Amino acid sequence: MHEKTNKMIAKSYNIKQGDKFGRLTVIKRVSDRLNFTGGSISYFLCRCDCGKILEVTGSNLSRGTSKSCGCLQKDIISKNSFRHGISKTHIYRTYTSMIRRCYDKKDDQYALYGGRGITVCKEWYNPNYNNGYDPECVLNFYNWSINCKTYNDLYTLDRIDPNSNYCPENCRWEDSNIQANNKRNTMYITYNGETQTAGNWEKIKGLTHGNIRNRLKRGWDLEMAINKRGSDRPVPAIYFVDNNGNYITEKYAKTLFPEKFKDEEYNYMPKFNSLID
Repeated sequence: MHEKTNKMIAKSYNIKQGDKFGRLTVIKRVSDRLNFTGGSISYFLCRCDCGKILEVTGSNLSRGTSKSCGCLQKDIISKNSFRHGISKTHIYRTYTSMIRRCYDKKDDQYALYGGRGITVCKEWYNPNYNNGYDPECVLNFYNWSINCKTYNDLYTLDRIDPNSNYCPENCRWEDSNIQANNKRNTMYITYNGETQTAGNWEKIKGLTHGNIRNRLKRGWDLEMAINKRGSDRPVPAIYFVDNNGNYITEKYAKTLFPEKFKDEEYNYMPKFNSLID
């Protein structure tokens, strides 16, 4: 009899009114009930964040087995399903790239982002959730993107201030050319009173990407760096250009414009000369 009485004694739980377990808030301890072995189980009346009232065992609360009335699991399934549904989209690929370059030290671009202190706002990133890929944060980023006036599947994510963090206030979806012009190392060149990026000048002049920047680094004259087409082989101290602004040799220049070489002033040409008036 004594042994049986001991089995019926409920286990003491340090659970008080107002304690929070996931989405469940304890209202009060309601009863102790016998289980099939003759032992006793403690039940607590709880209110879920969704508003539902239910009874939960003390063991499930203390072990973390019960965290809601069931709505939490439904939400997780729903969000995971949503995440799975967008996992092949341009937005999701952009999202994961953003997270990696800011927080994954093994990422090739980490030094340019996370290494410089660039972070992602709390609305888009939860460091406590599975490498930061919290479905709720993914959803926030997705909704912001599709509601962004400039969003296009062909555009890329751009920070307005390249030295500030990723957040709705500092981000936009832009054409890759506009984004390239916004990089902190973008080179701007003023030529004939017009200012353009080096990349834009290369497009205007029909040059290969990187030509102008590389030429200027090697000490080329600005006008020659912008106007010379073709090979970047060493340029002679004296050179000439034709009607189209193309580099030509002195020998070829004499063939094209023999009358220009009749005057003695052309015996000592300055570093850059156009033979066209």
